[in-house]
Amino acid sequence: MKKRLLAVIAAAAMVMTSAVGVFAAGSQTTSIKAVQNETTDANNYYETTKNIASAPSFIALKEIVPEVTALIEQVNSGAISSEKFLEEIASLEGVSEEVKQNVEGKEMLTDVFDLEKVGEPQKVNGKYRVTLEIPGLTANTTGLGLLHLTSAGVWEYIPVVEGSIDLTKKTASFDFDSFSPVLLVADEGTFDTTATTSDKTSTTSDKKTDSTSKSPKTSQSSDWMVWAVMAALLAGAGVVVLRKKAN
Repeated sequence: MKKRLLAVIAAAAMVMTSAVGVFAAGSQTTSIKAVQNETTDANNYYETTKNIASAPSFIALKEIVPEVTALIEQVNSGAISSEKFLEEIASLEGVSEEVKQNVEGKEMLTDVFDLEKVGEPQKVNGKYRVTLEIPGLTANTTGLGLLHLTSAGVWEYIPVVEGSIDLTKKTASFDFDSFSPVLLVADEGTFDTTATTSDKTSTTSDKKTDSTSKSPKTSQSSDWMVWAVMAALLAGAGVVVLRKKAN
């Protein structure tokens, strides 16, 4: 009986350890947000939002490319891995060679999020220049860019504007023709995925916006599940012991 009880306790410990490992896995980066640049001011600026499901551009894309928006929903919810998501993008019919080349060897640093413009920021060479604060930027970061799902339902790769990376401010700029879902990528292993920012709510005009993140699956809300499993197993072991003694 004692051996059986010890076996149950050992099993519970294994469940707890493995559960903690699962919750801690899959960490990416956090807190990407649009910040002010030379084209923006208090009345004309850009916003980032993680609540992509309610974004008008995403809703419209559901009618055009439902299979792609379904993939986005899956990767944002954690139903599929970021690696699988990038593989699926590269395998889509009609995807350009440029996108395929810039997906290979890359890691997905954020969930798919949305960019919006408020007012009418000035353009640079006919394009909207968005500056993003990216806490994980380091001197070793290479291959930084955005995958952008255009309003026509076509993926395009937007490279970082040459010379725009500022390691002191942790910012980089990208030029857009239009706004719809995007995600940040960089060469595998060249990004600080543990970096965070203290302010997750300010935009170019200090108005509230959602932060965009591919965050670790760790939180106090997850811990109770681990302890619940542990308690259930131990309670079961206790019942077995009491019944044995009663008999």
